[in-house]
Amino acid sequence: MSSAALTVAFANEGCAVTTTSSGQEGLMLVRQLDPQLTLIDIHVPDIDSIEAAQRLCADPIMAERPVVAISSQLLPGARERLLAAGYVEVLYLPLTKDEVGRLCR
Repeated sequence: MSSAALTVAFANEGCAVTTTSSGQEGLMLVRQLDPQLTLIDIHVPDIDSIEAAQRLCADPIMAERPVVAISSQLLPGARERLLAAGYVEVLYLPLTKDEVGRLCR
């Protein structure tokens, strides 16, 4: 599921979406925009997904916002490591309409 497809799926559920092409840019935008939810593709370029969650969780303001990992596939044990790093949920792509709707609520 591409970034564009995710954007359309969330927009169809009434959610505003901002996307980036890099992890560093994403972290910067999350701090600026203070979103209700942050989705991070665990294969984001230029930053480790574990580090991204840890940095968000270490930020006093962002620590109160949920961070959800998305991926098309995971290696054994990766889900547990992602949850331990601070992700509240790990979802597999493509997301279903029900998952998108639930995340928008």
